[in-house]
Amino acid sequence: MRPQAVAMASLCLVLALVGCASVWQTQQPPESSTEQSEAPLADDPDELPEVDPLDLIRAWDARRASAYAEADVAALRGLYADGSLAGRRDVAVLRSYRARGLRVVGLTTQLLDVRSEHQSLREVVVRVTDRLAAAFAVRSGRRIRLPAGTARTRLVTLVDEGRGWVVAEVQPWAGG
Repeated sequence: MRPQAVAMASLCLVLALVGCASVWQTQQPPESSTEQSEAPLADDPDELPEVDPLDLIRAWDARRASAYAEADVAALRGLYADGSLAGRRDVAVLRSYRARGLRVVGLTTQLLDVRSEHQSLREVVVRVTDRLAAAFAVRSGRRIRLPAGTARTRLVTLVDEGRGWVVAEVQPWAGG
């Protein structure tokens, strides 16, 4: 295999491991995450505002795809909590593409299942089953299709740090 093909295949694997769920290809554009973080906060824990995990994941993933399409490291970094290992890995992948003069466009993760595992005022844990459905590496107008991924289930912890919901942690789902 050529080094570029190996690099592309490696990137695809990393994107599938690090990435979160995305929009079904046929669904409407997601709502912005700032709308969700502006909901009034409840004083009583029994009256916590309900956060729709599906909408939350869709909005986050759409912003991630945009950051990749623009090769915008700062925007991508802003989608993760400070110190997030998943964030550092994702930023490293984007930087490796930029270093080779590539952008990743059409990044689409097919959503298979999303379930809320835990919610509090400032934290939502979501079980996500998804797969990388499509992505293209682009340089000088040439598009290279990246290989599709296999379905994986992960626990994604999102936190509200006052700048909207960001990913703090991504862990493999151990079942149960």
